[in-house]
Amino acid sequence: MKNFSPDLELKTPRLTLRPVRLGDEKEIHEYAGDKSITMMFWLPNDTFEETLDFVRTYSAVGELIVLWGVAIPLGYVAAFVLHLPAPMIFLFLSSESIVKAIVGAIRILSGKWLHEVT
Repeated sequence: MKNFSPDLELKTPRLTLRPVRLGDEKEIHEYAGDKSITMMFWLPNDTFEETLDFVRTYSAVGELIVLWGVAIPLGYVAAFVLHLPAPMIFLFLSSESIVKAIVGAIRILSGKWLHEVT
């Protein structure tokens, strides 16, 4: 676990996948404001302030759901039910990154977010 990072980035020559962060508002607003991109139809994006509120809420709420719904319960089970050693408990607590990666991969591979724009 030498280079573990909770902000894991997956990079290819054409794409970088990473969590939404504060500071991404300008790019999200520009992208989501393009009416030919229907993937973002649910995002309130009429003003920059709406996009800023979305980024603040999404990054905080998404992290809290996975943290309290996955990582902390698994860490509790690892420590107090299974009585695992500290490195294993750490792995269980780090499971939130794995869950987010799996959910993201399922969403991307489903193709449901792809739409014809012409």
